[in-house]
Amino acid sequence: MSEILLYSTGQQSYFEEQLDESRAAFDNLSNLYSSLVDGGSTTTMLTAVETAWPDDMWELRAQLLGGSPHLSKEVLKKTADRTDVLPESIIFEVLSTNPDELKDAELMQHLLSKTEPLPEYMIEVLESLRGNITYKTILQSQMAQHRLQQVMAERALLHNFVHNYSSDMQGLRDRLAAAQSLPMDKQLVDAFMQEGKTSQALSLAAMLPQLYALTGEELAEHNRYTSLKQLQADLLSADRTIFELDATEKAMLLDLIGQSNGLAGTQARNIMAFIGEYDYCDCPSALDKDLKMKPVNNTNVQTHLPPSVEVRPNPANNWVSFGYTLEGEKPQAVLEIRDAAGKTVHQVQLSQPKGEYVWDTRELHAGTYYYSLKTGSSFKTGKVVIVK
Repeated sequence: MSEILLYSTGQQSYFEEQLDESRAAFDNLSNLYSSLVDGGSTTTMLTAVETAWPDDMWELRAQLLGGSPHLSKEVLKKTADRTDVLPESIIFEVLSTNPDELKDAELMQHLLSKTEPLPEYMIEVLESLRGNITYKTILQSQMAQHRLQQVMAERALLHNFVHNYSSDMQGLRDRLAAAQSLPMDKQLVDAFMQEGKTSQALSLAAMLPQLYALTGEELAEHNRYTSLKQLQADLLSADRTIFELDATEKAMLLDLIGQSNGLAGTQARNIMAFIGEYDYCDCPSALDKDLKMKPVNNTNVQTHLPPSVEVRPNPANNWVSFGYTLEGEKPQAVLEIRDAAGKTVHQVQLSQPKGEYVWDTRELHAGTYYYSLKTGSSFKTGKVVIVK
């Protein structure tokens, strides 16, 4: 057995200082981060979204953009559901200013599967924004760095403590409670096991459910992990290797592979794979040999189609949404709106193949207005009624 390397008094003092500094820095950043998420109160922001009326659209938009890029996934999901209040383009605008949350697969799936899913072209743009860096990204990165420094210092100090005071289990419990890192503690269990200290490994593993208040599936998963550690301890005690597992032990490992989605299942799978009795591959699915590639027609079919426009709501009050589709590979169009006397009251250039433009009508008088969507070769016209 190789000699255990312990840190000197000076090294221990360094880690204690690093622990204090990283913990203080993390706490400061964490408090700042919490004050920014959803304007400091997710409950308040959710209530604002849930209770908004269609006439509140512009105020709600301002509140959501004011809280960006720090909106939570919960608020963004609720925002995406309020299509009765917010036009798709406003929902898209809010989502696009919160790119950090767009990395969440659950949120993206929600946008695709909700009752009124966002158009595919909007989803594609949102997916392309997921790598954008915001102040929220920087805060999360800084918090992660300080947390990593904190964990490394905690682990170094815990290493020294365990090997100097291995019989002081209450002291060990206190140290672990201060560390508050279940993954780190499981790594320490494995480190003990690798050093042949099976009693310390199993004692530490037995502490974890109470220390971290594990219940339900978390507790069941931990019990699977403990069963695996007991098996490893039994092998060490009998001076056997994993190549000398009996049929019952192999069956136990296979059960863990089938039951566990966590560390126990992963480690059991790796043991069985190493001894050549379990095959797995995290590989992409093989391409179907019968799959025939269809020829791609490079002709843009939209070059043969007139522009289209959908107006809602109509009649309207505070805003009108123009959902449009333009023709051509490089579309250009002008949306022009006139009053009953023929005077132009609004005009905007459009240059995307598909999109939605929201017209602010809060300052307009009630009446009938006429719009035209003009391209180089065709146009669409219609009317919209504004009521007050």
